[in-house]
Amino acid sequence: MAYTVYDRKAKRTVLPAVTISSAGRIILNVAAAQLLHKKKAKAVLLLSDSTRRKLAVRPVSDRDKRAYIIAYGRNFTQAALVVRAFLVALGWDGRKYSLDANWDDDSSLLEFEMPEWGKLNQEHDLESGTTEHKAG
Repeated sequence: MAYTVYDRKAKRTVLPAVTISSAGRIILNVAAAQLLHKKKAKAVLLLSDSTRRKLAVRPVSDRDKRAYIIAYGRNFTQAALVVRAFLVALGWDGRKYSLDANWDDDSSLLEFEMPEWGKLNQEHDLESGTTEHKAG
């Protein structure tokens, strides 16, 4: 009997990226998590620019009452922010989105595009049976 080898479908990247989860969390990939950890960030402000359709996180003191605490994974392989109310206020449709992110050194911001809530390109993962939505 001959076996067929299947290519890995998961994309690994060394560039910062975020996922907006269907549970209302912003999940930072390893590159983004390590970048914020190197900046000694324990908390961030959430920022939105509706004109440019951008979202951003800015490291701040964890004493800032507006700040969201960063929950880092073991060895800083990922990080998460619980931000459901923020997303709902922006019109989030409750779906999962995967987005590329960029670090702006001048502004000390991790920026990413605000998805066009409800306008989706879907990629169905046959192995897990889940559908992932990509902005744009």
